[in-house]
Amino acid sequence: MNAIKICSVFAREAANIIKFAITKTKLTVSANSPSVGEDTVDIEIKLNGEENEIAFNAKYLLDMLSAVNEYVLVFEMNGPLNPGVFKIKGDDSFLHLIMPIRVQE
Repeated sequence: MNAIKICSVFAREAANIIKFAITKTKLTVSANSPSVGEDTVDIEIKLNGEENEIAFNAKYLLDMLSAVNEYVLVFEMNGPLNPGVFKIKGDDSFLHLIMPIRVQE
């Protein structure tokens, strides 16, 4: 949640877009704004599947994370244009979908 909060400061002027770059050992959360600058935060993860990238609205991520009091979450995705699925590890009663934002590189 702290990584999203930090990056959201930089994302405010860029439509609140926060990017996730997922590799085998880390999740890189990033945001940039031409007038403010850019920020990148790395989070250690365990990846099952392929490396990928996806972008979300920071507000939707913060809303979801503020409602969850868990330290470990499971994130699932099938591609950068499909919804991101957030789950609590070991709790089948929680499921949260967030639609991604299409980002042109």
